[in-house]
Amino acid sequence: MAPTLSTLKDKYESFLLSNLGTISTIESSLRNLTWFLPGRFEDGELVGEAIYAALNLTSLYHDLLLARLSAPSPHARYCAAWGKLYAAAARALVVLGQIELLVEMVARRREKKGKCDRWRWVVGIEAVKAFLRLILLHQTSFRPLLSPPIPSRDVDPSLEHPPSPAQPPRSSSSTTDPTPKTSLEDLKSAPSLESYLLSHTLHPHNLTPAPSLLRPLKSTSHRLSEIIYAFQPLIYVLALRHLHTSPRPRLSRWTPLLLSLLLSLLARQLRRPAQGALERSEYAGRERQLGWYLFRGPVWEDFTRQKLKGFADRTEHWPLVGLLSGVVKDYLPLVDDYYYYTSS
Repeated sequence: MAPTLSTLKDKYESFLLSNLGTISTIESSLRNLTWFLPGRFEDGELVGEAIYAALNLTSLYHDLLLARLSAPSPHARYCAAWGKLYAAAARALVVLGQIELLVEMVARRREKKGKCDRWRWVVGIEAVKAFLRLILLHQTSFRPLLSPPIPSRDVDPSLEHPPSPAQPPRSSSSTTDPTPKTSLEDLKSAPSLESYLLSHTLHPHNLTPAPSLLRPLKSTSHRLSEIIYAFQPLIYVLALRHLHTSPRPRLSRWTPLLLSLLLSLLARQLRRPAQGALERSEYAGRERQLGWYLFRGPVWEDFTRQKLKGFADRTEHWPLVGLLSGVVKDYLPLVDDYYYYTSS
């Protein structure tokens, strides 16, 4: 009798858990390979991005599976505490983030043939993402948005002892993690005594109810900060679309960049001081995202691009470094042409 879809799914999950380290290594190697495809042949960047997006979607499924079967991190516990609508919106937001550059590449090729407006697709994607962020804010009673809004892979393949596929998933929404029953066999099967003890240690966040890992935003200014953060990318691409598609744009080439930067800094100024590890980690990530402004608009065209091109020209014949220079040169026109290469 042919195996059912459920049986195949169970076998695949069992294979994944039994070969976690190998699969993670393969995923990482294939991702690294895609960095060298642009410029190697016609449409190399499209093929590379298609492979990259497919790998990321596969990894997303793996992450969700491992989050169910592994000891939940504070991030995983928090994301699992909000019900089906939050989960659906969060997954849709992450999936859009994985395929948005591929969609833009396809749309740009169709635009060259006069079949569509690429910027309409980019604006549409950002509008959907802004709407999904509003759903997340509503579902969490206006708590700060997390990135990513779903459990990420917290398993170190070199240290983690994979759980048995038959082991029931642990609840991520419970107030405390159940204390596991230990045995000598469990201790022997652990990769090291240190990793075994760390996996069985209770921390303060284990005793905190999952929704309380992030406190709601009460102040109007704090809520306005999150709304600005949610809509800033949409406002930026609307300004870019006007600049690139209007026969007589009323905006200077600096306006979209300065408007976006102003909104980012305003959201930063209005937000509340970080409360707890999750919020500190999220705000630190937002601080790092400000670095992407070096690769956008006139700052990229007049400064960063010239510096990178000068570096690539000077070092293209150096041993080993010349390989990096070639990759830099291949990516310069891609950053020129595509919004999502430098979106955060």
